[in-house]
Amino acid sequence: MPLFGGANLFRHRFPHLRAVLQAMFVTILWSTSWVLIKIGLEDIPAITFAGLRYSLAFLCLLPFALRHGHLTAIRSLSGRGWARLVTLGFLFYAVTQGAQFLGLAYLPSVTVSLLLNFTTVVVALIGIVLLAERPTTLQWLGILVNIPSP
Repeated sequence: MPLFGGANLFRHRFPHLRAVLQAMFVTILWSTSWVLIKIGLEDIPAITFAGLRYSLAFLCLLPFALRHGHLTAIRSLSGRGWARLVTLGFLFYAVTQGAQFLGLAYLPSVTVSLLLNFTTVVVALIGIVLLAERPTTLQWLGILVNIPSP
Protein backbone atom coordinates (compact mmCIF):
# COMPACT_ATOMS: atom_id res chain seq x y z
CA MET A 1 0.00 0.00 0.00
CA PRO A 2 1.40 3.41 -0.94
CA LEU A 3 2.43 5.83 1.77
CA PHE A 4 -0.57 7.80 3.13
CA GLY A 5 -3.03 5.99 0.85
CA GLY A 6 -1.51 7.22 -2.41
CA ALA A 7 -3.49 8.89 -5.17
CA ASN A 8 -6.88 7.77 -3.86
CA LEU A 9 -6.34 9.59 -0.57
CA PHE A 10 -5.28 12.73 -2.44
CA ARG A 11 -8.29 12.48 -4.78
CA HIS A 12 -10.84 12.02 -1.99
CA ARG A 13 -9.40 14.12 0.84
CA PHE A 14 -8.20 17.09 -1.16
CA PRO A 15 -10.53 17.52 -4.17
CA HIS A 16 -10.21 21.32 -4.15
CA LEU A 17 -6.40 21.20 -4.06
CA ARG A 18 -6.42 18.61 -6.83
CA ALA A 19 -8.66 20.85 -8.97
CA VAL A 20 -6.42 23.87 -8.36
CA LEU A 21 -3.29 21.89 -9.28
CA GLN A 22 -4.96 20.61 -12.45
CA ALA A 23 -5.98 24.15 -13.39
CA MET A 24 -2.41 25.35 -12.82
CA PHE A 25 -1.07 22.49 -14.96
CA VAL A 26 -3.45 23.36 -17.81
CA THR A 27 -2.51 27.05 -17.49
CA ILE A 28 1.19 26.22 -17.80
CA LEU A 29 0.56 23.96 -20.80
CA TRP A 30 -1.65 26.56 -22.45
CA SER A 31 0.84 29.37 -21.80
CA THR A 32 3.74 27.50 -23.35
CA SER A 33 1.60 26.57 -26.32
CA TRP A 34 1.32 30.25 -27.35
CA VAL A 35 5.05 30.43 -27.90
CA LEU A 36 5.15 27.10 -29.72
CA ILE A 37 2.19 28.09 -31.91
CA LYS A 38 3.91 31.37 -32.79
CA ILE A 39 7.02 29.42 -33.84
CA GLY A 40 4.93 26.98 -35.89
CA LEU A 41 3.10 29.82 -37.65
CA GLU A 42 6.37 30.73 -39.36
CA ASP A 43 5.98 27.59 -41.53
CA ILE A 44 2.28 26.60 -41.38
CA PRO A 45 -0.77 28.78 -42.19
CA ALA A 46 -2.89 29.58 -39.10
CA ILE A 47 -6.09 27.69 -39.96
CA THR A 48 -4.17 24.66 -41.26
CA PHE A 49 -2.08 24.62 -38.07
CA ALA A 50 -5.16 24.88 -35.85
CA GLY A 51 -6.86 22.08 -37.79
CA LEU A 52 -3.81 19.83 -37.53
CA ARG A 53 -3.41 20.51 -33.83
CA TYR A 54 -6.99 19.71 -32.91
CA SER A 55 -7.22 16.74 -35.30
CA LEU A 56 -4.18 15.27 -33.57
CA ALA A 57 -5.72 15.98 -30.16
CA PHE A 58 -8.92 14.24 -31.32
CA LEU A 59 -6.96 11.15 -32.35
CA CYS A 60 -5.08 11.10 -29.03
CA LEU A 61 -8.29 11.38 -26.98
CA LEU A 62 -10.43 9.05 -29.10
CA PRO A 63 -9.35 5.86 -27.28
CA PHE A 64 -10.53 7.39 -23.99
CA ALA A 65 -13.90 8.31 -25.51
CA LEU A 66 -14.34 4.77 -26.80
CA ARG A 67 -14.03 3.22 -23.34
CA HIS A 68 -17.17 1.36 -22.28
CA GLY A 69 -18.60 3.93 -19.83
CA HIS A 70 -17.99 6.84 -22.15
CA LEU A 71 -19.23 4.98 -25.22
CA THR A 72 -22.50 4.26 -23.44
CA ALA A 73 -22.94 7.98 -22.72
CA ILE A 74 -22.19 8.84 -26.35
CA ARG A 75 -24.70 6.27 -27.62
CA SER A 76 -27.38 7.65 -25.31
CA LEU A 77 -27.21 11.16 -26.80
CA SER A 78 -30.46 12.29 -28.39
CA GLY A 79 -30.65 14.11 -31.71
CA ARG A 80 -30.87 17.38 -29.82
CA GLY A 81 -27.87 16.37 -27.71
CA TRP A 82 -25.83 15.66 -30.86
CA ALA A 83 -26.86 19.01 -32.35
CA ARG A 84 -25.75 20.81 -29.19
CA LEU A 85 -22.48 18.85 -29.09
CA VAL A 86 -21.70 19.62 -32.74
CA THR A 87 -22.57 23.31 -32.25
CA LEU A 88 -20.40 23.48 -29.14
CA GLY A 89 -17.51 21.79 -30.95
CA PHE A 90 -17.85 24.08 -33.95
CA LEU A 91 -17.94 27.26 -31.87
CA PHE A 92 -15.33 26.36 -29.27
CA TYR A 93 -12.85 24.58 -31.50
CA ALA A 94 -13.28 25.59 -35.11
CA VAL A 95 -14.26 29.23 -34.65
CA THR A 96 -12.59 30.15 -31.35
CA GLN A 97 -9.32 28.32 -31.82
CA GLY A 98 -9.12 29.26 -35.49
CA ALA A 99 -9.55 32.91 -34.50
CA GLN A 100 -6.86 32.61 -31.84
CA PHE A 101 -4.41 31.10 -34.34
CA LEU A 102 -5.23 33.90 -36.80
CA GLY A 103 -4.71 36.45 -34.02
CA LEU A 104 -1.33 34.91 -33.26
CA ALA A 105 -0.44 35.05 -36.95
CA TYR A 106 -0.93 38.83 -37.02
CA LEU A 107 -0.19 39.96 -33.45
CA PRO A 108 2.62 39.34 -30.96
CA SER A 109 1.87 36.46 -28.57
CA VAL A 110 2.06 38.86 -25.60
CA THR A 111 -0.70 41.04 -27.09
CA VAL A 112 -2.95 38.03 -27.70
CA SER A 113 -2.31 36.80 -24.18
CA LEU A 114 -3.09 40.23 -22.69
CA LEU A 115 -6.34 40.40 -24.66
CA LEU A 116 -7.30 36.92 -23.45
CA ASN A 117 -6.73 38.05 -19.85
CA PHE A 118 -10.04 39.88 -20.16
CA THR A 119 -11.69 36.46 -20.32
CA THR A 120 -11.74 36.35 -16.52
CA VAL A 121 -13.83 39.53 -16.36
CA VAL A 122 -16.28 38.24 -18.97
CA VAL A 123 -16.58 34.84 -17.24
CA ALA A 124 -17.18 36.52 -13.86
CA LEU A 125 -19.89 38.81 -15.25
CA ILE A 126 -21.63 36.06 -17.23
CA GLY A 127 -21.41 33.77 -14.18
CA ILE A 128 -23.13 36.42 -12.06
CA VAL A 129 -25.94 36.90 -14.59
CA LEU A 130 -26.53 33.35 -15.86
CA LEU A 131 -25.41 31.16 -12.96
CA ALA A 132 -26.05 33.43 -9.97
CA GLU A 133 -22.45 32.76 -8.90
CA ARG A 134 -20.96 35.61 -6.92
CA PRO A 135 -17.14 35.76 -7.00
CA THR A 136 -15.52 36.07 -3.58
CA THR A 137 -13.42 39.06 -2.61
CA LEU A 138 -10.29 36.97 -3.17
CA GLN A 139 -11.50 36.02 -6.66
CA TRP A 140 -12.20 39.67 -7.54
CA LEU A 141 -8.71 40.52 -6.28
CA GLY A 142 -7.29 37.80 -8.52
CA ILE A 143 -9.20 39.22 -11.49
CA LEU A 144 -7.85 42.73 -10.77
CA VAL A 145 -4.29 41.41 -10.54
CA ASN A 146 -4.77 39.51 -13.79
CA ILE A 147 -6.09 42.47 -15.80
CA PRO A 148 -3.32 44.16 -17.79
CA SER A 149 -2.63 47.75 -16.79
CA PRO A 150 -2.09 50.52 -19.36
